[in-house]
Amino acid sequence: MGANLKAFFAISLFLFVPLSGCIGQGVNEVSIDEQQSSETDIFSIHCEEYDGLERCWKLLVPNSVQSDTLVPLVVDIHGYTQDMNRHSNTTDFTNIAIEEGFIVAYPNGYENSWNAG
Repeated sequence: MGANLKAFFAISLFLFVPLSGCIGQGVNEVSIDEQQSSETDIFSIHCEEYDGLERCWKLLVPNSVQSDTLVPLVVDIHGYTQDMNRHSNTTDFTNIAIEEGFIVAYPNGYENSWNAG
């Protein structure tokens, strides 16, 4: 297996394993701005400790998403110096997810980066 493929799998596991096991635990709900949605869609914040670091992500599940229906999950990663809150307020994925009916996760990097340096 090539180094790039190994790195891809490692990154995928790092991002998706915490997301898959913790949905519904430690939830803090934050309403989306009324300009973005006529519904009452909700962000939830989830955190999990991994390797001594608290890893958090913000999750948007639009009200139009039914619990018994499979829908896409988009993981939208912020840029250097941003965080999940600032990024989720500046990206169009929030509005698109509400309009199109898919889930968006906004993970938070460690100290506002993704292992830069």
